[in-house]
Amino acid sequence: MAKPEDFVGHLAQAVELFRDPTAKKAQKQEFRAIVAIVDAEAVAVRVDGAQLIVNGTAVSGPAAEGLTRRLADHGVNEIVLPQRTPVSHIFELIKALSDAPGGPEDVPTRLRGSGAHRPSVTMHRPPQLLEVHVGD
Repeated sequence: MAKPEDFVGHLAQAVELFRDPTAKKAQKQEFRAIVAIVDAEAVAVRVDGAQLIVNGTAVSGPAAEGLTRRLADHGVNEIVLPQRTPVSHIFELIKALSDAPGGPEDVPTRLRGSGAHRPSVTMHRPPQLLEVHVGD
């Protein structure tokens, strides 16, 4: 079983590297590490306030903080990658997370549009507004 910190480090680095079109070699290295982990086991990444939880374990440090901010910027609450998620689906997820947040499509919509149906992405739900009626 891979350490949650290792997965976070690889994913955080991959998201940053995918923003640099000249970093192909480093992108491939991080991507391969992520694929190897997901081939061996399912991975669930969840944002809980300012804390990043991976497979039930809290992860801290600069990589976790950066990834937590990136997920929050995209409005992502949780990502679940089933064991042996297809490589192309992982690639599409990293591409979506590396793009600037706030575009016309959220991460789950982009994944569905690309045919990447294996990663499950849960978005933050806006708080429910209570309707208050003042008596007559």
